Amino acid sequence: MGEPWTKTINSCIGRDVRAFVLGGKVIASIYRVAQGAEAKPIQLAPKLEKLAAKAAEAMGLIYAGVDIMEDEKKDAVVLEVNGSPSWQGLQKATGVNVAEELVEYVINYMKR
Repeated sequence: MGEPWTKTINSCIGRDVRAFVLGGKVIASIYRVAQGAEAKPIQLAPKLEKLAAKAAEAMGLIYAGVDIMEDEKKDAVVLEVNGSPSWQGLQKATGVNVAEELVEYVINYMKR
């Protein structure tokens, strides 16, 4: 069956993506160029949104920070799925109030 958990990226483009997934949807995403570097807000392509949502779902997470790296051909690989992601940098870069989004999600979830 091979090794489904490993993939080699031969030529990365020098950045990764952090997608914040909540309830099966990406609510905000950023490019990170280098550790500690300023984050830049992005609108993910539908293919990457779907990948991030599926990665969170595969881990059984309602919310998650999903780190994705693309190569020069735009092939993507999930680097990490974090079940307790930090969102301060993402919130600062995107303007999305992540705490508010989480609270609204929980309130709506409890009303079901």
